[in-house]
Amino acid sequence: MAVPHSFVLELPKMDIDTKRAYKLSAEVPSFGDLTALAELDHTRFRPGFFVNIAGPQDLETGAIGPHRDFCEKCHRLPTHQQDHGSSEFEDEGEQGGWVRCLKCPVATHWDCLTKTQREEILKLALEFDRAVWKDSALQSNVNAPKKRLGLEASQTTWFVCNYCRKGGLCMECLDAAQPPDTAQGEDVLMTDASPQSIRSDFVATIFRCFRCKRPAHYEHLPPPPGGTDIAHIIAHYAEHWQCTDCSFFHWDLDKILAWRPLLQPAAHSSNNSRNLCVLREYLVKWVGRGYGRAQWVPHMWLACINPVKLKNFLAGDSPGGLLEEPEHPAPHIVSQSSDFDGVPRMVPAPMPDAKRRIPAAWKTIERILDLLLWVDEAAAAQEGTAARDDGAQPSATLSLAEWEGQHGRTFSVGDAADVAWVFVKWDDLPYEEATWDSPPSDRDPSYYSSFEKGLCRFVTSRAVLIPAEGTPAEHHRVANGYHKLRIEQSAQLDLGQDPVFQLLDFQVDGFNWLCDNWWNRQPSILADEMGLGKTVQIAAFLGKVVGDFKAQPALVVVPNSTINNWVRELERWAPKLRVVAFYGDAKSRELIKKYELSHASKRPGFTSAKFHVLVTTYETLYGKDFTAVFKGQPRWEVLIVDEGQRLKSDASLLFRKLNELNTLHRIIMTGTPLNNNIRELFNLLNFLDPLVWNDQQSLAQQHEILTEDLIKQLHSQLRPYFLRRIKSQVLELPPKNEVIIPLSMTALQKEMYRSILSHNVDVMSNLAEPSAAGVAARGKLHNVLMHLRKCLQHPYIYDESIEPDGLHEQEEHEKMVDASAKLRFLRKLLPKLKARGRRVLLFSQFILALNVIEDFLTGEGHRFLRLDGNTKGKDRQKDIDEFNREGSDTFIFLLTTRAGGVGINLSSADTVIIYDPDFNPHQDLQAVARAYRFGQKNTCLVFKLMVKDSAEERIIQLGKKKLVLDHLIVQTMDHEEETIDDIASILTYGAQALFEPNVGARDVAYSDADIDKLIWNTEQEAQPSRQSDGGALSFPFAKVWATERGSLEDLTEDHADSWADTLQKLTDQRVNLKVTRAAPSGRGARRAAKSKKTYQLPGSSPAQISSPASADDSGSAYGDSSDSGSPVLVSPRESSRGTTNETVPLRWVQNMTQHGPQNGQHPDSETLAHLRENVLLSHAPLEERVATLNNIDHLLHERGHLHHVVGQPLLVIPLETIYNQ
Repeated sequence: MAVPHSFVLELPKMDIDTKRAYKLSAEVPSFGDLTALAELDHTRFRPGFFVNIAGPQDLETGAIGPHRDFCEKCHRLPTHQQDHGSSEFEDEGEQGGWVRCLKCPVATHWDCLTKTQREEILKLALEFDRAVWKDSALQSNVNAPKKRLGLEASQTTWFVCNYCRKGGLCMECLDAAQPPDTAQGEDVLMTDASPQSIRSDFVATIFRCFRCKRPAHYEHLPPPPGGTDIAHIIAHYAEHWQCTDCSFFHWDLDKILAWRPLLQPAAHSSNNSRNLCVLREYLVKWVGRGYGRAQWVPHMWLACINPVKLKNFLAGDSPGGLLEEPEHPAPHIVSQSSDFDGVPRMVPAPMPDAKRRIPAAWKTIERILDLLLWVDEAAAAQEGTAARDDGAQPSATLSLAEWEGQHGRTFSVGDAADVAWVFVKWDDLPYEEATWDSPPSDRDPSYYSSFEKGLCRFVTSRAVLIPAEGTPAEHHRVANGYHKLRIEQSAQLDLGQDPVFQLLDFQVDGFNWLCDNWWNRQPSILADEMGLGKTVQIAAFLGKVVGDFKAQPALVVVPNSTINNWVRELERWAPKLRVVAFYGDAKSRELIKKYELSHASKRPGFTSAKFHVLVTTYETLYGKDFTAVFKGQPRWEVLIVDEGQRLKSDASLLFRKLNELNTLHRIIMTGTPLNNNIRELFNLLNFLDPLVWNDQQSLAQQHEILTEDLIKQLHSQLRPYFLRRIKSQVLELPPKNEVIIPLSMTALQKEMYRSILSHNVDVMSNLAEPSAAGVAARGKLHNVLMHLRKCLQHPYIYDESIEPDGLHEQEEHEKMVDASAKLRFLRKLLPKLKARGRRVLLFSQFILALNVIEDFLTGEGHRFLRLDGNTKGKDRQKDIDEFNREGSDTFIFLLTTRAGGVGINLSSADTVIIYDPDFNPHQDLQAVARAYRFGQKNTCLVFKLMVKDSAEERIIQLGKKKLVLDHLIVQTMDHEEETIDDIASILTYGAQALFEPNVGARDVAYSDADIDKLIWNTEQEAQPSRQSDGGALSFPFAKVWATERGSLEDLTEDHADSWADTLQKLTDQRVNLKVTRAAPSGRGARRAAKSKKTYQLPGSSPAQISSPASADDSGSAYGDSSDSGSPVLVSPRESSRGTTNETVPLRWVQNMTQHGPQNGQHPDSETLAHLRENVLLSHAPLEERVATLNNIDHLLHERGHLHHVVGQPLLVIPLETIYNQ
C-alpha cells in the first residue's frame, strides 16, 4: 500500500489509544494530524520549551525547537489559555485551534489563517484521517471519514508558514536557512517512512525574529551572556523572540539618509563563494529621535523592516539636506569617490562619512519646548550616562510642575543641572522634526551653549505676560509728543542688540517716522524701494514700542519664503522680545499652539499669550487656525503686513481676514505701493484707515480724470501715510545697467508658434468683435497666450513629446539647446560672465522653465542652486546662506519671480538675468532688487531676454507704460488687470512677420564677438545710481541692445504690425482648404483623410504621421485644430488617447539624427528645399513627383538639413483623388 505524503510514520496495527500514546512519546510532526491539546504536555507551550536539545548534533537529528505562545497575527494567547470571562474574549470570541509551523517558531490561531491555508490543512487532515481509517481495525465497522469543518479550540496541528515557503538566508551566516517551498504537500513528500527519512526532511526548527521575520540557525546566533551552549541560546532568544538587530534598533524608521558598502567575511559561512560578502549599511533617522541619534543599520534588516522606504531610497527618493562635504572630515573614513570593487553602482552614490555630513544645525538646540527633571542626584548618576550616550529616556523624572512643587520655588536657569530630558526644536528644522533628547554634555561647548541659550529662552517665555486691558502707554500719548524721544544716530538705539548691528542714517529717519506715527495713532505705509532695509526698520520699531511702551502683542504677516529671515532679523535687532513663528504643516502648527503660544494656565488680568511678536504667513491666516490663534486674541497692538500690495483688492481673502481682527495700529510694507490703478491705492488706504477712506468706488470715480489740482490735493492727503525713499536718494550704490536682449525664435519655435496661432484663428478672430470680449473669450485668450509663452521659453515646455528619445546624453543635450533661442544665447553668455568672475541670479515665472534650465546647466557643467514655490522653508535660508557664503563656488542661482523675488538678500550676485518678462513690471524690479541693494559692491548688470516679434516684446512695451505709476503715484487707467485690448495686442504682436515669405530676414544672431561687445558696453555704460531731475517720481527704463549697430537704444513701440492682414491671410487659407476638401455630401474631407496614403520619411514611423484633427465643438481655446494646409504630425502617445488638444507640424524634424553635410554633385540644401517646393506644386505625374520627393528628403535627411523644408507638406494628395471621393 502506498503511504500518503501526509502520513509520516507507517503505524502498526494498533488501536487509536495506543497510536496516540506512541505519538505523545515521540511527537513527530505530521501534516493533517489534528491532535487534542489535552493529550499533549502543556508545558510545551512555555516560551523557552525545547525537546532534548543539548547541542548542534541534536538539531541535525531532527529535534523540534520551541514555538511562540502567542499568535503571529493578533498577538493573543492560544484560545484554550485565554481568560474566557474577560471582556476581550467576549469581543473577539473563540478563534479556533492552535496551528504551529513545522520549520520555525511561528504559531497562530485557526481563524487567523487565510482561507487558502485553512483549506489546505483540512484537505490534508482528510487524507490523514482516511489513511488511519484504512490501517485501523475499525475500517469494516466505521464509515469513511468526511472532511472536517475546522480546527476546534481544543485541537492543534501543523502547517508551513508563508515565511518558510519563501525560504531565506540565515541572518548570521548568509547561507540558506531553508530552501523555498512551492506547495505545502511537497514539503513532506516521502518515499520512505523510516525515521531516518523523516529526520532528513524535517530540519530542526530554526529561529525567526518576530519583528523583522528573518530566519537564523540557532547555533549561529550571537550567544547571550552566561553561556554558549545551544540550550542556553535557545532559551535566551525564546524569551522575546527578537534578533539582536531588532533588540538594538527598537524604534520606528523615519528616513533613510545615506548608504555605504561594507566588505567583511560572513561568519559561519559554509559556502566558499560567500566568504567575502558585499554588504551594505544605511544611515537612518528614527521617528522621535534627532539627527544626532542617526545610526547605521544592515541592509537585510532594513529590507525586512521597511522595504518600501528602502526601495524609494534606492530609486533616488532621498530626503536630501546632507552636506556635500563633511564639516570635520576624518582621515580614517573612506571618501565617497573611492572605488569599491564588486559593489554595484546605485543611486544615490555611497556616502561612508554621511554622519559627518549631517549639518551641525540639525543637532543644535534652537528652542526648548518642554522638559523633565531628575527626581534626585542618585537618579541622575544612575541613568544620566545612558540618556546622554544612548538616548535612552530616563524613568526617574519629574514634570516641571512636580519639580517646582517638590522644591517650593520657580525653576530658573541656575537649575540646568537638574534637567534630565528636553523636548527640542532643532535649528534649521521645522517644528514637526522636534524630538525628545538628553541635554548635551558640558564637555561639548558648542552644543552645550545652544542648550544654555535654549533654556534661557524657555525660562523667559514663562515670564511673558500680556495685560488683558491694553498697554499703560495707550492713555498717556500726548499728540506730537514723541519728538522728545527721537534719536539722532543709531548709537542711541539700545534694544539689547549686538553693537555690530547699527542703523544707517536714512533707516534712523524711518525708525523715528514709524515710532512717531505709532505715537500719534497714524497708520503708515513704509514704501521704501526694495533693498533699503524695511525689515530692519520694522524690527527696530517693534523692539522700541514693545520693549519700552509695552505695545504687545504684535502680529507680522509675511510671505512664506521670508518668514525665517523675519524671525532671524527680529531676534538680532530686538533680542529682548519673545518672537514666535506660526506656520508649517498641521503637525508643526499643533506643536506651536501647544508649547509656544499659550501658558498652561491663565493668570488673572492677563491673557494666555506667552509671546510679544507673532510672525505668520498669508496661507496660515486662511486656515482653520484663524479663529483660535488670531481672532481669539483679544487685541493686536500692532499689525504689520509685508508685501502689502497683496491687499490691493478689497475682495481678497487676506483683506477680509485681517479686517476681522481687532487691531490698534496698522502698517503696510511694500516696495511697489502701486501696480495698476488708483482704485488699488484707495483699497490700501481703506485697509489702513477705514474711517477716512471709506468709499473707494466714489474716490476712484472722483479721480478718474486727474488734473494738476487733484494731484496736488491727493499728494497732500497721502503724505501723512507714506514714507518713500529710493536707492538713488539715500545710498551710494555702484553703477547698474539694464539691457533688453532681443532674440529670434529657432526654426522649431517659429513653426510651433505659427501652428498655435493657426489652430486658434476662430478664437483670435473674436478680437475684432467687442461683443465677443466676455469672460469666456478672455479665458480662451489667456489659454492661447500661455501656450505661446511656453513655446517661447522652450518648445519642450509646450509639448514634452517632441523631445527625442533614445539618444546619447550629449546628443540629447545638444538638441535641447538647439531648440530654444534663449538657451542658445545663455550657452554663449554664461561662460563669459563666469570668466569675468560674475555671479548670476536667473529669474523665470515658470517652474517648468527652471526644470529645463536646470538640465541645461547640468549639461554645461555650471554649479547652481534653485529656489521656487516648492522649496521647503528649511532649505530656502540654507541655500541663500550658502550662495552668500564667502568663497562659495555656486555660479548661478535659479529662482521663480514670485517665490524668489521678494524679501531675500542675494547681494553677493552682481548679474541678473530675467528669463521671461512678467506682466507686472514691478515683479521684475523686485527680482532685480535681490542683487542690487545695500551691500552690493560691484557694477550690477541686468539682462532681460526678449524674443522679438512675439508676445514677449509686447509685454515689455506694456510694462513700460505701467511704470508710469511710480512717478505719478496715481494714473488714469481704469482696468484692474490686463484689458482685452492688451491681451489682443500681446497675442497678435509679431504674427505678421511669422507668415511672411522671408520669415528669417529679420532674425538676430549673436557671435562670440557680439556677446563680448554686449557685456563690455553694458559694463561701460552703467551709470552710478543717483537721483535724476525728476526726483523720486522719475523712472529709467531698460534699453534694447542693437547687435547690428553694437549700441544700446530706447525701447520703441512698433505699430506697423497688422494683425488684420495676417488674420485675413489665415482665414483665406483655411477657407480654400475646406473648399478643396469638400464634397457634395459634406463628407469629402473625411473620405479624403480615410483614403490618404501615409508617407514615411527616413527615421520616422507611420504612427507619427496622421491627418489634421477634426474640429472640436467643445468650445475650448482649440475649437478648430485644422491647419493652414501643412500636414500635421501627432505623437503615438496622443494617438493612443484618441484626442489631442493641439498638434505640432513637422515634429519629426527634432527626432531626426543629424549628420554633417556631404560633398558631391548634388545642389546645396537650400536649393534642394526650393526644388522640393516646386515639385509639390508642379503638374508632373504623381509617380514622378513622389519619387523625386523621396530622393530629396532622403538627401536632406542624410545631411541633417531637414529644417530647410519646415512648413512644406510631407506628401502629395492629387486633387482628382479628392474630387473623386
